[in-house]
Amino acid sequence: SLIVSPRDGESLTTASVSIVGWAWAFEEIASVEVSTDGGANWSPAEIAPRQASAWHPFSCRWSPTSAGQPTLLCRATDRHGRTH
Repeated sequence: SLIVSPRDGESLTTASVSIVGWAWAFEEIASVEVSTDGGANWSPAEIAPRQASAWHPFSCRWSPTSAGQPTLLCRATDRHGRTH
């Protein structure tokens, strides 16, 4: 899985940010989670249904609570419970 927005180094100027990305695995993706604090905490993202063997788009809303440079991460779990 990967985050495509916001881009690395992008300055965020709004109170609410849309985190958008793509996830793929050989098996269907069951869930995607996003972390805004380097992996200490994880929140579920919304994912679109898989179309054939294509990548799943995902997104979630985030409201930063402090200034600074957050470390955004994402992880996907397939339907067999394997996290990628």
